[in-house]
Amino acid sequence: MNQNAKTKRPFPYVAVCLIVIAVLVCAVLVFHLLDSTGVVGKMDKVVVSTNYSVNANELAVYEYQAALSGLANQFWYYQYGLMQDTAGVTKVFSNAYDYAYYMLPNAMAQGTYRAQAYDYARQYVVYCEGAKEAKQDVALKDEIKTELETYMNDLKTTAESGNMNLNTFIKTYIGKGVSKGDVESAMEKYILGYKYAEIKSEELSDAVTDAELKEYLENNKDLFYKSYYSSYTLVNGTALKDKAAKCKTVEELKIVLAEYMVNEKFGDLYIKNIEDAKIEDPYGKETTKKMMLETLLGDLNIDKELAQAVLSNALLNEDPTAKDETTDKEEGTDSEAESEAETADPEADAPKAAEEAESEAESEAESETETGDKEEDKEEPKAEKCKKYFSTSGTTDFSKKCNTIFTSIKSSLTTETNKINSEASASYVDLSDEEAAAKATAIQKEIFKAGQKVGDYGVAEDVKEATETTAKTTTYTWYLITKTMVLDEEKTRDVYLATLTDPKKTDGTGTAAETTAADADTRTGKEKAEEFFKKLEADKTPENFDKLALEYGLISEGGTALKSNVTEKSATTTAKVYAEWLYSNDRAKGDIQMLNNGTTYYVVLFEEINEETWKITARQNVSGEHLQTWFDEMVEKYSVEVDTAAPETAEGTVDEHAGHNH
Repeated sequence: MNQNAKTKRPFPYVAVCLIVIAVLVCAVLVFHLLDSTGVVGKMDKVVVSTNYSVNANELAVYEYQAALSGLANQFWYYQYGLMQDTAGVTKVFSNAYDYAYYMLPNAMAQGTYRAQAYDYARQYVVYCEGAKEAKQDVALKDEIKTELETYMNDLKTTAESGNMNLNTFIKTYIGKGVSKGDVESAMEKYILGYKYAEIKSEELSDAVTDAELKEYLENNKDLFYKSYYSSYTLVNGTALKDKAAKCKTVEELKIVLAEYMVNEKFGDLYIKNIEDAKIEDPYGKETTKKMMLETLLGDLNIDKELAQAVLSNALLNEDPTAKDETTDKEEGTDSEAESEAETADPEADAPKAAEEAESEAESEAESETETGDKEEDKEEPKAEKCKKYFSTSGTTDFSKKCNTIFTSIKSSLTTETNKINSEASASYVDLSDEEAAAKATAIQKEIFKAGQKVGDYGVAEDVKEATETTAKTTTYTWYLITKTMVLDEEKTRDVYLATLTDPKKTDGTGTAAETTAADADTRTGKEKAEEFFKKLEADKTPENFDKLALEYGLISEGGTALKSNVTEKSATTTAKVYAEWLYSNDRAKGDIQMLNNGTTYYVVLFEEINEETWKITARQNVSGEHLQTWFDEMVEKYSVEVDTAAPETAEGTVDEHAGHNH
């Protein structure tokens, strides 16, 4: 008999039952404790796929990210006037993140950004599946670890700036039941997701063929083709539309505008400054008026023969809406037409008078004395003698008042001629497509109607029908086509740019805490540029350039000095020397240079010449379509589902293949 055998004892049913009851009681207590902290209800998986999932605690992390970004953007919209700051947000808060953290608890409690968080979570899960399938989850392991550590350290620093430890910060701003581990788990999926999204996007972009680009171009002409034209919205469409419709150049339009302004303003100004003031006009009102128009056209550098040709069929009338008299006359002989043209010429008297003026009138002082006495001077004044009243202040009351009239009319004319747009453009519209034609603007209907070509001109009529709150309006716009069906084939440049200037002058009132290391740098722009360039020469890489840019306070941590898709026009706006260097025909990858523009210095590192601009846009759109197709296939392949009991994702909140950008 086994001496070690234990004697059987009755099973203690009662004791076991008591233990089970005690455990259940503890479970209930734990449940209530967890529920009070917000954990219960958050441990469910709200987004799931074959290999990945996001629980509600992790979802709260994405909601926090969305809210922080959205509220910060809100502040910037207020600051830059993109949204009306009726609450005075920018006066109360010194920066975007002060405002964001103040508003965060309320935004999280109301679930303002929850739908966006669900959308983010779904995207991250899909891209994580893609990374796993491509074995990128292993390849990116070290990068993910480094970025996750950086994120958590930044979060800790943010917490400390608010006098909190990390756990308290998480519970305050992300959620009561969310732990540090939840944040790390959520961010690990986020980092893997956006990194693979970049890899996949680049892969699909590189795979787009030239044939696909051309096909996309042909099927989407409205996205790529533009026609250019000069334009001017008529100051008084009813009065000017017929005359403007005959203008085939900008110069001819300016002549019509000058005539209109003289007709519109001269009469009242003349009465106020000359007649009511009892000042004698030695030349007569009509001649003074004609000479004023002549002088205005001279100031606009309008050719005299052109002005005569444009104005020959329309005498200057007091009534600016007066009908062109030549349209009502029957056609006469050639000699009669020539006679009418000479009579209608507003400049005809002036040159004639200049030739016949008496020699003693050459002296300005003498001519000014004699004009009041000589009847012939009233009828045939010398052109140059009359012009001086309109260009500079004269010595007599009449000349001073004429200068006042001229200045007023010229100011109005200048305002209008400045409104002439020589670089207006319209995107192509296929007017044979009824739906597209219905949406086309009045200008598009003119520019793209059948047979239009460079040099064609006219007036577009845009009618806005009356509504309950507005009256019917008709707008007339003169146009002159300068280029047709232009495709943007410019090859832009990518370049690393550092702009170094002399230190800013301060009033000395700033505190030490308000002075950054960059502000404290007292070196001149030249000294900083020379030092920057010398360090760059030792290592001509983009990585070193960004390192130096950070060191000199030109970019923030994680930022880059890279300028992508720089156009020649934008480069010229920065500095002519910069544009000339950047767009030199012999520019090659890795070229560096220090450039000087006055007291501003530029250090540059050339990266590459991009393909034609239209191709860049087409490639992005085509690869975007491919990415969306891939995304949809992955959702089905890996059975990606969102908890239907959770709030529905707002339609169109975030583009499904762009979540990694947030």
